[in-house]
Amino acid sequence: MIRNIIDLFKQGGVGRLILKDLFFIFLIGGILFGISGGWPPLVAIESESMEPNLHQGDLVFVMGSERTGDIVTKKEVGEYYKFGDKGDVIIFNANGDPGLAVIHRAEFWVEEGEDWYERGNPNWVVGKNCGAMFNCPAPHDGYITKGDGNERYDQAQGISGPVKSSWIKGTAEIRIPWIGYIKLIFNGVVGNFI
Repeated sequence: MIRNIIDLFKQGGVGRLILKDLFFIFLIGGILFGISGGWPPLVAIESESMEPNLHQGDLVFVMGSERTGDIVTKKEVGEYYKFGDKGDVIIFNANGDPGLAVIHRAEFWVEEGEDWYERGNPNWVVGKNCGAMFNCPAPHDGYITKGDGNERYDQAQGISGPVKSSWIKGTAEIRIPWIGYIKLIFNGVVGNFI
């Protein structure tokens, strides 16, 4: 197998170009992984839930959760802005499911059993009290999250329970407009999801 690859490289032409391109892709991927500490180091925004600050088709560089330090929530922040609003934008597995990654803003932290209805923005909760919402009282400690373009907290709608620290893959750090469409088109994932 290795001998065939070496022979292909020595022959030049298309085989050599393909091997060089693959080497370059793996090199860049390795560098990005080394910097971010997480995999994948880049994610494509699949829906419009973070508009107007992150758009469907944007490619976002993710700093792995081991390297981000404490998550800064929208409620506890002074003048710390990330992607046009206060607080960190986190990438997490909804309800701990590795097949359902979400990229939304960390709004505030809740403790297990907490009635967080009054702490929330009245425009972003559901019903007239805690009992009328999903995940209230909080079933466990975690972050309350919301897509900047969504009308309600994720937890109030039942998208995810409060986001445990162990569910967080990292924080969004840099936005590259439009490039994520390449991945979305190849994966057949262009549309609204969360």
